[in-house]
Amino acid sequence: MKTLFTLLLTFIISLSLMGQHEIKDLQKPHVKKQHKSFNALENRLSRNPESAPRHLLKQSRILPISSLKAENADKQKMDSLLYEELDLMSLQLELVAKEIFTYDGKGNMTQYVRYEFDSITQMMVPTKKEDLTFDVNGNITLYVFYEWDQVSGQWVNSLKWEDQFDGNGKLILEIYSIWDEVSAQWVNAMKYEMTYDGQGNITTEVGSYWDEDGSQWVLWWKDEYSYTDGKLTTYLELSWDDMAEVWVEWYKTESTYDGSGNLTLEVTQEWDFLGNEWINMYKWEYTYDASGNMLTEVEIYWDEDLSQWVNDVKYEYSHDEHGNMTEEVELYWDEGQWYNDWKGVWAYDMAYTYEDLYVPYWFLYNIVDMTFYHKPLSMSEYLYYEATWYLYYKTTAYYSPFQSTAVADIEGSMIKLFPNPARDYLTVTWEDKYPRLDLEILDLGGKRVVFRSIDKNETISIEHLSSGMYLYNLSQNRHVIHSGKISVR
Repeated sequence: MKTLFTLLLTFIISLSLMGQHEIKDLQKPHVKKQHKSFNALENRLSRNPESAPRHLLKQSRILPISSLKAENADKQKMDSLLYEELDLMSLQLELVAKEIFTYDGKGNMTQYVRYEFDSITQMMVPTKKEDLTFDVNGNITLYVFYEWDQVSGQWVNSLKWEDQFDGNGKLILEIYSIWDEVSAQWVNAMKYEMTYDGQGNITTEVGSYWDEDGSQWVLWWKDEYSYTDGKLTTYLELSWDDMAEVWVEWYKTESTYDGSGNLTLEVTQEWDFLGNEWINMYKWEYTYDASGNMLTEVEIYWDEDLSQWVNDVKYEYSHDEHGNMTEEVELYWDEGQWYNDWKGVWAYDMAYTYEDLYVPYWFLYNIVDMTFYHKPLSMSEYLYYEATWYLYYKTTAYYSPFQSTAVADIEGSMIKLFPNPARDYLTVTWEDKYPRLDLEILDLGGKRVVFRSIDKNETISIEHLSSGMYLYNLSQNRHVIHSGKISVR
């Protein structure tokens, strides 16, 4: 045990050093989004808009939300994601964070709340919240982000996005505002304006920033998109020259496709103002199986000293017979060969397809790149060290039956326990009028197995409970408010 602990500790320290190098790399002016379209289940997809790459967020808004729900299907909604990380002392996975999602009667996610484990208080504490507003067509028109103030114990405004759509449901304007604590009001920060061609493809996106001194929007950058037979072939990034009052080209990405329409090559170049020419920067090569599932993605950079392309990172993907991604392996290039670095393994419930699910909006925005077609249950992440894969992180999704508007409005204020059936953890939520409640769980023989006072949205461990059916009571001042049954697997 001690030997394994030492190995893992050494390995994680080395990863930390590697991570510092990667952060430095990300400071380059042009960073390409990795494929990883299923990374909504990964903790690496930050829900913090202030740290997420703008181009990643931008691409998620190019495609409209599709209505994917079958009318007569038994629908499920994703209630929460629980994140567990390897504890180096116990060598067991320990709960470190959770995310809870709330939906309206139409299946729109109206709120997202993230909690993280506080090692001092030994409790899950809120950290971030997102409220969303929808128009009659199901488009998200307002995102409001909050941060938790530990001193006041209240949510404080952080960031706001306001979106406008045209008659075809295309996003044409997005305004970012930040909260000014001094004036206690929203202040303009960024603005993005989009145009489209007759086929609905985005053709330009213009970004402006707010000049406080001049009290006006000032041009900053522009993206231009060109297509051939509906496929994006050229993506051009330009910057506004204030002095010359012209757009100046900075980066260009050209895409190539095979006969089946699969993207096989992307090459990014940077404009050399001294040489007055395009110079290579990065390229990405993709391969697919006969069903069109991506098999490999290789990131290659241009070595100016050697004047040649050099391998950098490779991703290898595996899929089941339904097209669900089951494994992703990340490898790095060193001294002429590939080495394992990280892998993710996914599990699914095949009884439900994505058409039967209501999930957070970022899961289904980009349907083209979606790599799951059934109900995702979990993702396990492994690190490679001395010829062995070590499990170090796991994300688990929990669901409950979805009900239409009529029923949801009635039950929206009721107390809820989920997941049910439960396995290792149980989350309890209720309406705001109860500050705290007492939770009691009994076996079918009437023996009390759990009794504790809990807060709203608190997650508790039930790992010690054997599989079977249990009864529970939620009470306040010894008055039972809600009772029910819960199954433990």
